[in-house]
Amino acid sequence: MKCIVELKTNDEAKSLVFSNIKFFANSLKCHVSINSRGFGYNGSVAFDNVTKFFNDLEAISHLSVGSAELSEDYADHYIKLELNTFGHVILSANLDEYSEHSQHLIINFKTDQTCLKPFLDDLRWAMNKNS
Repeated sequence: MKCIVELKTNDEAKSLVFSNIKFFANSLKCHVSINSRGFGYNGSVAFDNVTKFFNDLEAISHLSVGSAELSEDYADHYIKLELNTFGHVILSANLDEYSEHSQHLIINFKTDQTCLKPFLDDLRWAMNKNS
């Protein structure tokens, strides 16, 4: 069975999908597909702060406010989920591709807080399956 984790936004123009997920201690490597109203990124990304991300994600799902961020220690890319007091999740992402003609993409979109618990549950399932 393929391991896919999706932030279910209920809007085809806004998506975040992790696939081919591999966990290593406090790190993960996966294929990220992110789309925000026509702007997007598809590629492999590594993140280093998985435990903190899980803890923060769980906290904001209970507290109904706060943020959780996936990032890599020695790179500029990140994916951040922030829950505001209006019940909206604001996803922001900064993704880089370094080459002779490097590229930089910043994405932001808003969705509903109901997507957080299923996303967290799916991430837990993926971690248990791939640890």
